[in-house]
Amino acid sequence: TTDPETIDKVAKLGLDPIHDDPGTDDVKPLLENRTAPVKTLLMNQELFAGMGNIYASEACHGSGIDPTRSVTTLSDQELGSLLGAMKEVLEKAIGLGGSSIIDFTSVDGENGSYQDHFFVYGREGEDCRSCGSTIQKTELAGRSTYWCPDCQK
Repeated sequence: TTDPETIDKVAKLGLDPIHDDPGTDDVKPLLENRTAPVKTLLMNQELFAGMGNIYASEACHGSGIDPTRSVTTLSDQELGSLLGAMKEVLEKAIGLGGSSIIDFTSVDGENGSYQDHFFVYGREGEDCRSCGSTIQKTELAGRSTYWCPDCQK
């Protein structure tokens, strides 16, 4: 199609952390009256397009935010930091060809290498690359969630 917005699922996609470059004023209205954990909302494609499970865990770490916190507890500064970390994580992942953990390859059959740079995702029991504490794992919305209890508050 020449107009992707006519496709229902595309039309429902939320802000693109890279191309839309949303600020706190853009995002705060979207989060009003929501009490879900931060990471759960990051994975909601109708809020933030492209933030999957891996990238949401990494963005929470990059911003120093505990992924299990309710979004209502975020200050404007923390929200700004989170938005910056989302953009940074996605840009780095794109630059490295994505994350090839099980079977992901690019359209030309190449593996990505972002998985070699994870700070928390899939690293339960290992030392945090930022502070040396032990990476923890829990489940949120049926998805594995990784975080550092010392770096992320």
